[in-house]
Amino acid sequence: MGANMELGEKVVILYDGGQGTITHLAQALVSTSPSLQRVVSSFPWKDSSGRGESLSEIVHFKDDSGVTQVSFIVLYQEVPASACGRVVHELFDYVLSNGPIQSHGFSLIVPAISRMPGSTLNVDTTSKDVNIYTAFVNGTSESTGALGQLPKLPSTFAVKDGLLAYIFHYAHATGLPTLVLVSPSTESVAAQNKGSNEVLYTLADVVGRQVGLSCSKEKLNTVANSKSLVDSVEADWRRLYI
Repeated sequence: MGANMELGEKVVILYDGGQGTITHLAQALVSTSPSLQRVVSSFPWKDSSGRGESLSEIVHFKDDSGVTQVSFIVLYQEVPASACGRVVHELFDYVLSNGPIQSHGFSLIVPAISRMPGSTLNVDTTSKDVNIYTAFVNGTSESTGALGQLPKLPSTFAVKDGLLAYIFHYAHATGLPTLVLVSPSTESVAAQNKGSNEVLYTLADVVGRQVGLSCSKEKLNTVANSKSLVDSVEADWRRLYI
């Protein structure tokens, strides 16, 4: 794995998780300040089989001095369960090697949509923080500390997502200050009708406020509602064989 640009103090990991929704945040989160420039670079590394190139990229927000403030590591391909450990190991190795981890303001942020027994997508329009649970690993930085009013992830929460489970493991093992934000669902968010984009917006808004960016609802809706031919073919294939 490799990239030519160093990571910012705020590093956000976005991964498909088989739903193709969380990665939309990379396009929906924008800077309202003219001093921050969005720079996208390729993130070449081997896929889960260790052979081909994976569909991934890094989105940086750099200031006028060329210093990276925020970085999004975006994994567009679903990672099979058998490869989760290796992929997360390489991700953390990359962050440890290229991120300003000694900085007091450094934090790793991982938004996720995960099934929670008994939970529902009850979108409350009076609160932008509804349905967001937090898990703090290795303390909190100045930015993550502002989330104290949000409910904590239940101690009984069983992580069904293999990649997220390994992220928790490596966060504890490496000591990196990590914030995990979980929006619960009882079924695939892709199968939700009206609520799905609102759930994504709520999650994107919370992430954006942590890294100094703003969520464009228009961009999020555009990206979330568009489907490429490849996505359609893959969905058809899944319906036939899974």
